[in-house]
Amino acid sequence: MSETATTNVPFDEAILDELVPPPGPRWRRIVLWVVFLGAIGAFMWGTTTGTLVPKLIGGVRAWGGDGPISITVDVGNDSPVDIELIDGPHPRPGLSLMGYTASSPQESFPPGYGQTIPLEEPRPSELLKDPFPIRLGPNESVVLTIWYRVTDCDEIHDIDPGDGFIDLQVRIADGPASWITMKRSVYAQGLSNDGDEQLSWDEDEHLPWPATMAQRACSK
Repeated sequence: MSETATTNVPFDEAILDELVPPPGPRWRRIVLWVVFLGAIGAFMWGTTTGTLVPKLIGGVRAWGGDGPISITVDVGNDSPVDIELIDGPHPRPGLSLMGYTASSPQESFPPGYGQTIPLEEPRPSELLKDPFPIRLGPNESVVLTIWYRVTDCDEIHDIDPGDGFIDLQVRIADGPASWITMKRSVYAQGLSNDGDEQLSWDEDEHLPWPATMAQRACSK
């Protein structure tokens, strides 16, 4: 039986010194740590204040209709810099997106929330296929109405009950962060048509917002 043996290969420590440079002066290491921690702090400040990451406030104002149907949301800029809304909700099952109507940017939300009174159908000249981008300065808001045409009530009723948010695509308007687009959502869970005329779906059902919005139109 043969035996195997290992041999110790001589290693030149001078080569190791060339591969691993000696540590620099202490002041240089301190400066690098200060720069590193400062960069982390600046990033955290930018994301929490809305300087680098857009911050929105808002809610659902009105919904419903006999057809076409709509849902209206207030969207406000809670960032200290200008932001842009660059896209809105897309078509849902059983709903065809007709377009949008939007107010001019203003510095506060107009009064009135939680209205189930349907809005009048806009004139063709008022309906915008693509109103984006919508630019909002700090503390400015816009009232955005999304208009749909009902195409299939059964498909609407089968939408996932967890569909409780109206998604918007937003970005910082200027500067190096303007090329980053982020999704921001308006909470729309728990909308109700209680007290309305007899509806085709049980009022006690937990309906997603597209179904609540279309409930009256699908009862015709």
